[in-house]
Amino acid sequence: MMDLNNIEDDLDILHRSMDNAYRILTHKTSIRKILDSGNCWLPFTNPINPTNKDIDGVIDYFCDLEEYEMCAELVKAKEERSIGRINFMNFKLAVPKD
Repeated sequence: MMDLNNIEDDLDILHRSMDNAYRILTHKTSIRKILDSGNCWLPFTNPINPTNKDIDGVIDYFCDLEEYEMCAELVKAKEERSIGRINFMNFKLAVPKD
């Protein structure tokens, strides 16, 4: 028999990791703040320089939840990254926009 508590825990961790990724990719928080919070789940292994595939996974996750405004912000962040407006190497400890 499946343990539903474990499935719920896994889904919670997945959501936290995607939310963290969204907040980092859209500059709503910094990687440092995520690490300091103790809630450092992320859906990719390199938070300093996530791949387009990593970002696409976050976009797909929020599209599945019908969070289209979040998706639009992520698409914009991905496009800016692609044309060199954002240097992810320099924002690893960046202060979020207020």
